[in-house]
Amino acid sequence: MSDGDLEGRVQDDHVLDESVESNLKRYNTEPNFRKIVHAYLKLPPFSLWGLSMSKTFSPKGYEKKKEKLLRRYCETYMQDTETAAEIDALNAEKAQVEEEAARQAKALKEAEEQRRVLADQGANIGNEKARLAGEVAQKFEERKAAVVCQAQEERQRIIESLDASKIVRAQLQGHISKLQYVTVDDQGELKFDESQMVNALEDILLKEIVAGIEASDGRGGFMAKLKETYEGVVKNHEQIESLSQLKDVDWVKSAILSRMKGYPVPTYPYLLVGKRDGYSKVTVPTAVCLDISGSMTQNQRMLIARKTCLALTACMRKADPQNETTLAVYNTELKDVTALELWKEIEPAGYTATHLALQWLVNKLDGRGPSIAYLITDGRPQTDKPDPEKGDAVQQAILAAREFRSHPEIMLRIFLVDGDAEAEKTIRKIGYEAGQNTKVIPVKNYQLAGGTIRNVKDTLRDMISIGSF
Repeated sequence: MSDGDLEGRVQDDHVLDESVESNLKRYNTEPNFRKIVHAYLKLPPFSLWGLSMSKTFSPKGYEKKKEKLLRRYCETYMQDTETAAEIDALNAEKAQVEEEAARQAKALKEAEEQRRVLADQGANIGNEKARLAGEVAQKFEERKAAVVCQAQEERQRIIESLDASKIVRAQLQGHISKLQYVTVDDQGELKFDESQMVNALEDILLKEIVAGIEASDGRGGFMAKLKETYEGVVKNHEQIESLSQLKDVDWVKSAILSRMKGYPVPTYPYLLVGKRDGYSKVTVPTAVCLDISGSMTQNQRMLIARKTCLALTACMRKADPQNETTLAVYNTELKDVTALELWKEIEPAGYTATHLALQWLVNKLDGRGPSIAYLITDGRPQTDKPDPEKGDAVQQAILAAREFRSHPEIMLRIFLVDGDAEAEKTIRKIGYEAGQNTKVIPVKNYQLAGGTIRNVKDTLRDMISIGSF
C-alpha cells in the first residue's frame, strides 16, 4: 500500500469515526432516527428484540452493540453514497455522449432537409402559379353566387313584407301562442295544452256542482266555508312537548285522540294543545280510486264518476294549491291515472277487485298525516281469481280494509253508487272492518258529484274533531 493510499484510508477512518459519533447521538435522542437505522439495515425482528433485551439486562453490552450497529450503518451509508456518486458520474457522461450524437444527427437531418427544400422549390414554382390562378377564379365565382343569392333573398323579403295574408297569419299565430290553453311543441307548431284544459274543465265541473249544492241549500258561500274548515285542519292542534303545557290542554280533543290510540282516558303524550302560530300540517293529501268494472257503463255512472273525480281534484286544489290529489282506476287490475287519462282514455270493463283499491289507498296515503281516501264503486267485490288462502273477492276486500285500523289518520269514505240492498250490506261490512274513521255513503248516480264535494267539508270537520296525529 502506497503512502497516498494509506493517507486516504486514515482520512476515511477519521470521517467514519466522526459520522459514527454524530449519528450515535441522534440514535440516543431521536426515536424516528432509530427506526430509520433499523429499516436501512433491514434488521430482523429477532435482532431488534435482542438489542432491546441487552438494553434492559446488559447496558454495557447494549452500548457495544449500539456502537457496532451505528458503525455498520455509517459504513453502509458511505458505501452506498460513493456508489451513487459513481453511477451519477457515469450517467452524466452517458448523457453527454448521447447529447452530442443527437446534435450531430440533427445537423445531418437539417442539412438533408435544406437540400430537399431547395430541390423542391424549383419544381413548385409552376404548380404554385397554377394554384393561385385557380384560387382567384374560384373566389370570383363564390362571390358572384353570394351576391345573386343575397339579391334573391332580399327580393323574397320584399314580396313577403307586402303579403297581407302572411302578415295576418304571423300576428294571429303570435297572439294564439300566448293563450292559456295553447302551447308550442318542439317543432314550433301550435297545439292545445291538454293539462291546462283539464284543469279548466275541473274548475268548470266544480263550479257547476257547487252551484247545485248552493241552490239546494238556499244559501251561497259553500267554497268559502269549505276553505275556512280546511284552515282549521292545517292550523289545528299538536301533541304537547312537555308536561309544563298541561294547563293549555284541550281535554275533549285529547280524549278522542287517546281513545284512537287505544287508551280509555286522555294519556300522555296524546294530549293536544292549540297551535297559535305556524302550521301543524301544510296540506291534506287525497287519493281517489274509481271502480271501472263493466257495470259502470249503466245509467251514465261512468260519466258522472269522471266529473266527480275531476271536480274533487279542483276542490282540493282551491282549498290549497299545494294539495295533491292522486287518481287510480280498478276493475280486475288497478292502474294509476292522470285526470286527462281518466277523461279521455278509460272505459269500463271487467270485474271488481275492491281489495286492490283499498290496498292502493293505504299505500298512497301511509305516513302523510291527516288525509282523505275516496273509494267510488257501484257494487259488490268480484274477481275471476279467488285466493285459496284469503278467500273470494269479498273476503279479500275485508282483509284489505282492516289495514285502515292501523292508519287512523286516513279518513276512508266509500261511495256506493246505485247499489242494491245486498251490495250495500257488503260494502257496509267492509267499511266496518276499516274502523271508526270510515264512512259508507250510498247514493244514486245523480247524487254522486254533489255528495262527494259536500263530504269534503264534512271530512275536514271530522279531522278537526280528532286533532293532529
